[in-house]
Amino acid sequence: MIGRWRSFRSATLALLATVVLAGCQPSRTAPGNVFDPPAPAISSSSTMSPSPLPGIPGIMSVDEFRSLLIGKTWMSYEPRHGTQVTYIAADGSAFLWYPGNRVILPSRWAIVQQRQHFKYDHPELGRMQSMESTAVICFQYAGTSANPVTGNTSGLECANSSVWQRYHHDSRQGDVLGLSTMVTPPFPLSKDKSTLALLLRRTKSVQSKGQ
Repeated sequence: MIGRWRSFRSATLALLATVVLAGCQPSRTAPGNVFDPPAPAISSSSTMSPSPLPGIPGIMSVDEFRSLLIGKTWMSYEPRHGTQVTYIAADGSAFLWYPGNRVILPSRWAIVQQRQHFKYDHPELGRMQSMESTAVICFQYAGTSANPVTGNTSGLECANSSVWQRYHHDSRQGDVLGLSTMVTPPFPLSKDKSTLALLLRRTKSVQSKGQ
């Protein structure tokens, strides 16, 4: 699939389970062809939103998560980062459009199964916690990238399947915005909550005026 990946196991991974795909400072330097996914069985905590039934909402296997994510353009919104758009290609590459960035950020992705410790509130059963095995996607950005919200400078950003589904509210099949072929975005992305339909219309309008 992605081949034998360059090792970065020395990176400290407390598995950023509460982090949406984090944005990075401008860089178009590719992080290398491939990288090693984080080792499995890394434990982390996350406070989950109340669920109407026992269990963790959004927990998926690797195959289920891959089927959901790959080959699509995804939009997420989280107040600290704002709106972000990511295209996840089947060849192991991904491309991030982050608010205020002057370039589209390339990365490599990996999906692994990890056992995590979840704490969450249930409306009837009260506070609960459990160990669950869930799929996690990690993105490796260039070494010069930095997360402007968390201060992470490793270029490694991860999210489990539950966190991903909580913040990613819009998706389209394919690279609908052309992120994989862009170096410079068509316009600065606002942090305001948006939709892919709105961004697609504005992108087409900007591109048609430039022809």
